[in-house]
Amino acid sequence: MSNKTYLPPKTLTNPYLKDMDEYSQMYKESIENPESFFGHQAKENLDWIEPFRSTHNNNFIRWIVSHIFKLNKSALLNLHITQLLS
Repeated sequence: MSNKTYLPPKTLTNPYLKDMDEYSQMYKESIENPESFFGHQAKENLDWIEPFRSTHNNNFIRWIVSHIFKLNKSALLNLHITQLLS
């Protein structure tokens, strides 16, 4: 096994984050204000059949399970297909 390190090309970009500054800002917000941060992310990145009323609690797994059924049907289908393929 080789110990070589291969760096990504400098032109490689992340379609979701502009740079490390944006990542650091998002990370800081997720730690300091998780309810607002994750609520915004869920509203911006998922399609919902009906809006959710709460965003976060001390048991994130219970929260996501109780809210996942409110997701758009196509989003659930995509999730199911992804799980089947992995």
